[in-house]
Amino acid sequence: KTPHRTFAIPTMLLLAAVSLSAGCAAFRFQGNQPQLRAQAGQLTRQARTALSKGSSQLAKRLLSRSLECCPDDPQAMALLAEANLESGESAMAIATLGKIAEQNPDRTDIQVRLGRAWMVAGQTSQAWAQIQRATRTDPHYAPAWQLAGDLALAANDSEQALTNYHRAAACPDADPQLQLQIARVFQSQGRSSRALSAIEHYQSQFRADSPCYDGLLLEGEILVALGQQGRAVERLTLATSHPAATPESFVRLSHALVLDSRAAQARQTLELAQQRWPEVPLLGELLASMDPVAPAGNVVVR
Repeated sequence: KTPHRTFAIPTMLLLAAVSLSAGCAAFRFQGNQPQLRAQAGQLTRQARTALSKGSSQLAKRLLSRSLECCPDDPQAMALLAEANLESGESAMAIATLGKIAEQNPDRTDIQVRLGRAWMVAGQTSQAWAQIQRATRTDPHYAPAWQLAGDLALAANDSEQALTNYHRAAACPDADPQLQLQIARVFQSQGRSSRALSAIEHYQSQFRADSPCYDGLLLEGEILVALGQQGRAVERLTLATSHPAATPESFVRLSHALVLDSRAAQARQTLELAQQRWPEVPLLGELLASMDPVAPAGNVVVR
């Protein structure tokens, strides 16, 4: 009995020591959790900034480090899927988002992201199925209806797209940019008056001295289609002076000026654009195509 007792006591002590050691390790891990979460959150925020600037590779590196701190953080995982999608790795994005959606069946935002990933991958039937699940989960979630509109538009069903976009616009969390998309669809259908109403509603959210650049371009296009060349010139002139101005605004303004029988100003507009963007060959080509000797009101762009 003595040998047995001598053997049993050290074994029990060893097991107790191991248990205590494991408990201490678990305690140390739990003690570090707030620090790890804070570090993960900082890395995720940095990754979101990198992704917004188009640096998907940097975003993925930052998110990998974030997930080392918090392996099951759905926010970091969803952002990693978005970065994968940006870099053309749609299969990885779908796999990641599918895992998150399975773990979080009530997260409508994840379902919408997964639907968009399927759409980017060209798998429209899976995208439709996913977005239908999202609209059933939360019928008042604007991004779900907006994606349904995008899917309908991709299928050349502009009427269904408008129906879905209007459903999205009626939701509390609707994206203000949605009105711009609605105006584009109306304009593509040749319904310029409806398009103008939508774009004016969209521009009303901005200060009068700082309208949206894309909105100005579209508004100019709509006004030209409606034959309101003078108003088109006013809006497109604002576009050319906008901080985000591109050669397109000068080209559209020049066209509106020609239609408004202001040939000299049309030429000057293109010349100014050519001076600003000498590397854009289209500007020189358009200038060369304008008839310099035609009388006012008859200048054409060939």
